[in-house]
Amino acid sequence: MSNYNLLIVDDVPETVKTTGELLALHGFHVYTATNPEQALQVVEATRIHLVLLDLCLTGDGNPSDGGLDLAQALDAAIPKIIITKFPSFDTLYRTLPAAGQNAFIVDYVLKQDGFEHLLQRIQDALEKHAPINWQLKIRFSERFPVWQRLSLARLTELIVPTSEDPMVEAQKIDELLRLLFRKHEEITIERVVSATQGRVALEVRGNHPERGNGHYLVVYGSKADVAVYEQQRQHYAPKDGDARVLHKEFTARIPGYTAYAYLLHGLRLASSVSLREFYHTADAASMTEVLDDLLRHVVQPWSARAPIVTNPKEAATFFRTWLHADSPTSAERQLQQCIARLAQATLRLGAFRINLVGQAIEFLLPDAEPAVRRLALPTNALRVEYLLSGSEHLVGTVNGAVDLETVLVDPERKGCTLIEFAHATRGPLCADYALLEHSLRLQLSSAVSLSTRLKCEAALLAMPNLTTPPDMTGLDPEVQKLMRAITRVRYLAGTFSPIRDLKAYHVGILFAALRHLLATPVENQEDPGILIKLVHSLLCASLIYDDLTREQEHVTVDQNQRIVTIHGREVPLTPQLLRLFTYLYERRNEVCTKKELLREALEMPDIKTSADVQRNESTLQNLISRLRQLIEPDFQRPIYLETVRSSGYRLKL
Repeated sequence: MSNYNLLIVDDVPETVKTTGELLALHGFHVYTATNPEQALQVVEATRIHLVLLDLCLTGDGNPSDGGLDLAQALDAAIPKIIITKFPSFDTLYRTLPAAGQNAFIVDYVLKQDGFEHLLQRIQDALEKHAPINWQLKIRFSERFPVWQRLSLARLTELIVPTSEDPMVEAQKIDELLRLLFRKHEEITIERVVSATQGRVALEVRGNHPERGNGHYLVVYGSKADVAVYEQQRQHYAPKDGDARVLHKEFTARIPGYTAYAYLLHGLRLASSVSLREFYHTADAASMTEVLDDLLRHVVQPWSARAPIVTNPKEAATFFRTWLHADSPTSAERQLQQCIARLAQATLRLGAFRINLVGQAIEFLLPDAEPAVRRLALPTNALRVEYLLSGSEHLVGTVNGAVDLETVLVDPERKGCTLIEFAHATRGPLCADYALLEHSLRLQLSSAVSLSTRLKCEAALLAMPNLTTPPDMTGLDPEVQKLMRAITRVRYLAGTFSPIRDLKAYHVGILFAALRHLLATPVENQEDPGILIKLVHSLLCASLIYDDLTREQEHVTVDQNQRIVTIHGREVPLTPQLLRLFTYLYERRNEVCTKKELLREALEMPDIKTSADVQRNESTLQNLISRLRQLIEPDFQRPIYLETVRSSGYRLKL
């Protein structure tokens, strides 16, 4: 019993002290409170397994329902025992079932029955309502390199990366696993199948004393995130039988967290391997066969049902959500920081390094020709409206999580099982195929140099459509094997789905690379393998971004016709707005002060002091507002013309 935390709430300090000391002697961790405020503070700061709650919290000798009020206020996932000394308790007992539906009141105890009776009821309540297996052996797989191995701390970091007290959250995460697998003797956490902030999906093998070994997908995290996952899985997951169906085995909940364990059906799953492992052991023909099975029989059945929406804004929203970055500005800042840290980390690799140079990035590759390759920074790709404008994009229900780790392969039959269904409700259909292709591309990072990778990227970018194979002249067999696998993904995407837009497909791969950069922590990474993969992702993103943005001049200004073309969209401007826009565009990405804009852009030379600026500020604000209405995709949420607080404005195009 020593692992259980009890909270005693009674407004008589002597009662709290005496009962607490007796329970402590029986091995419980005891917390106490003499009023509702203290009780709420304890529950907020500590994982409490059972609350002993005095019915009357007034202390004046009169019956009160203050205890029931507090029971309703406390977390509904915590079981509670009501304690009272009043003989009129029968009246309360008749109301308990209704109260218990919301407050999780599981029992009542009369004070006059004595401590031994109370102790027995506590033990019964814990066994029935908090059956945690403290003896469960939790192991983490050692099949992967040290830098990839899981731990309790790593799981905590994935689920609650912003936690102020990681130790407390780690205890909760450990306890939830013990609660979920309470009837098992031992479990082994094999790997993380997918991870988003607030939720992870784990592949787990468990040993049950009666049922033997089981193979599970465990979905684990905050109540809200796991609830959304379960709704989407039930609605979108393929229901074509065999091993592709997940059967929910058991559920566990503690305050703030929920976990589901799904049994992965099919005996052949016991010997299955991830698609990544299969890739490294199979030949090109076997890989093609597996990809056919995956894309035709798993991805395609639900992708084909997606509605077509030709709205770049919705596609842009999807990609930002996919990156777990609702704000383009904050996402750009995060990506900039990631690339800066990566640039520093590559210095110790020696063989190559990357540098940030203004709005570009330099790759220094001693074995390539030329040795220095400068490309545009892909951070502005997060403003994807202009990348997607001007062509039709398939937008609809997608999985968004089909990569080499989310797919299990049966080496005997070479059939595939997708074990992750973290659907986005709307998004480009090509996301599934693009993420799978980028996952395949990362396999090159351990086998080829960056100069060889440049050749592969150039060959893929040169493909005229999704169904024409790339030029593989001069590539070694291992690289050719991977290029054939990528070609198969593209062929099936272009043949068995409505995807026809190569540009939209490239945008999907660009965001898959950015997703890898944002999802992988660079700090304190000593293993060069992970840094090389990040550099490969950055190179992929930079090359695609450079290719996409080179296709069209982002902005042109026709002074005679007074027309500005922004990402292919013509915007007519008045002479005054044209002067303002031209001034901002010539100094794009720089902060232009209000004084400069009034004096120089709007040709008001009398503006000399801050008082002059204040008197004319409303004129400038009205012009900025009108300009935003004309050039912004959504003028209420400007992404091009940015207000810099207390300074002025900046045009980011």
